[in-house]
Amino acid sequence: MADNDNAGAFELAPRGHNAPPPDAQAITDQMAAEHAALLANAEKQVDQAGEIAKEIIDEADHGRLTAMVVKLRDTHKNVNGTRVMAKAPFLRAEEAVDGVFNPTLHKLETAGKGLVALIRTWQLRKEAEERARRQREEAERRRIADEAAKKAAEEARIAEEARLAAERARKPEKVALKAEIAGIAEVTADEARVDSMMADDSLHVAKVAAAQKPAELARERFSDGRVSTLKLVGYVEITDRDQLDAKALLPFFKEKEILSALRAWAKCDDFTKSMPGAIVDKRPDVDIR
Repeated sequence: MADNDNAGAFELAPRGHNAPPPDAQAITDQMAAEHAALLANAEKQVDQAGEIAKEIIDEADHGRLTAMVVKLRDTHKNVNGTRVMAKAPFLRAEEAVDGVFNPTLHKLETAGKGLVALIRTWQLRKEAEERARRQREEAERRRIADEAAKKAAEEARIAEEARLAAERARKPEKVALKAEIAGIAEVTADEARVDSMMADDSLHVAKVAAAQKPAELARERFSDGRVSTLKLVGYVEITDRDQLDAKALLPFFKEKEILSALRAWAKCDDFTKSMPGAIVDKRPDVDIR
């Protein structure tokens, strides 16, 4: 019987659910129509700028170009301002949609994180207890293996002494007796060697079990197929920025990020302080007001 609380919780989204809304092109067409004059005037100015973009040979040329720069700058400001105003209702609509869903999403995420934290604590304790148990088992198997090895060595020594005693015997009755004793000692020594080998094998199994990864020690499989376990994940935390190896981290920054940091650093000393590997100075640039 279905659980009504979960009914529909995992319904698949319909095909094409993430496609642009059907009126997206209509909005584009509407915007283009409403601001056709503004955009056409801007395009015209771009063409004019291209026509006069030639070498300056006198002050008249200089005057025409600076006037065009001001015009382009003003038009750019106007077009961009219009763009921002035209986009504002859609941004507010996006914020309105987010306002409906984001609080619930945040609550879901917070609730999930809280449960995961409890599960992590439980699994870490379970893993620690199981590892400690296996380590105790390994220690006990090592003790048994050591004792078995000592016993095997002692039984081998006794068997060797019995064999040598049998070889030294002179009287027939003593030869037979010594040979029987040596045979019994050899059997006992063989049994001790077998026990020692089995103890070593058992110790190896215990070592492998004690060295298992956390996932193996904490894994729990439930009747519905869910699996809960531990996994090793990458973790970093800055404890002292001054001790970080900036040279090692530098390759992982984008060029524009490095350039931005360099500019911010240079600005602190008004671009008067140099740095190896970079050019830091002040250069003439056009200022049209």
